[in-house]
Amino acid sequence: MFIKNTCTIIVCVGCVVAVMVATQAKADMHSANYAIPTDSINFGGGQSSSANYAQNSTFGEVATGRSSSANYALQAGYQQMLGASISISAASNVTLPTLSGLSVGTAVASSSWNVVTDDTAGYQLSIAAATAPALQDPAKAFFSDYVPSGGTTTPDYNFTTPNSTSNFGYSVYSPDATVMWKQNGSACNQTGGTNTLGHCWDGFSTAVQTIAQSSSDNQPTGATTTVTYEAGIGSNKLQDAGTYTATITVTAVAL
Repeated sequence: MFIKNTCTIIVCVGCVVAVMVATQAKADMHSANYAIPTDSINFGGGQSSSANYAQNSTFGEVATGRSSSANYALQAGYQQMLGASISISAASNVTLPTLSGLSVGTAVASSSWNVVTDDTAGYQLSIAAATAPALQDPAKAFFSDYVPSGGTTTPDYNFTTPNSTSNFGYSVYSPDATVMWKQNGSACNQTGGTNTLGHCWDGFSTAVQTIAQSSSDNQPTGATTTVTYEAGIGSNKLQDAGTYTATITVTAVAL
C-alpha cells in the first residue's frame, strides 16, 4: 500500500517567495459523506466482539491469502487488506523571504509529513522531482539542482552556492532518516551519526530517493519527516526575474 503527497514549490525572484502545497493520495471510493478504502464481494461476515475478544470475519471470498515471488508480493482478500494500513499527512503552505536577482542571497522553507502505519515491517518514505532541473520558470530560466562536493551519495554538511551560479537543494530531518542524512559534526552519510535539522544538503532528482525508513510499526503517533528547501544565488550570478516552480512528490509505502 502506498500514498503520495505532491508539493509545488514557487520561488519568485524579486518578489515574495512562497511554497504552496497540494495533496494527492491513493484513490478510493468516496464522496462528501463516506469513504470505502477497501471493499469485498462475499456472502457474509462482519465484526463481532465481547468483553474478551474482537473478531473480523469474511465468508465466501476465493483465492485469498498472501503470495509472493522475487518480483512481487500480493495480499489478496478483504482480511489481508485489513492487515496493514498507512497514512500520510498533508504538508502546510509556507512563505519565504524575497530573493533578489541582483545580489547574493538564499531563501529557505520547509514542509513536514507525519506517516502512521500499523505494518509490523514498517514503512519507506521517498521523494522525487517532476523535472530536471527541479526549479524552473516558464521562460526556461532555472536554479541548478544542488550538487554536493562529495558526489550524489554524500550530501554537503552545509548548503553552499558558488559565486557564479544559482542552485536549489534540500535536507531531511526525521527520526527515521536514512544514513545518507546522518552526520558526525562535519560530514554526512555517516553510519552511527546523528540527523540534525539544517545539515546535509542534496539536490533534487527525477529519480526516486529514499529519505526515511523504519522496520516497525509506529501507530498511533507516527513519525514526522521534515524536508527543508533552500534556493541560493551566488554573488556573481545575475538571476533572471521570474516565477520559478518545482513540483516534488513524496511517497509513503508500507513494507
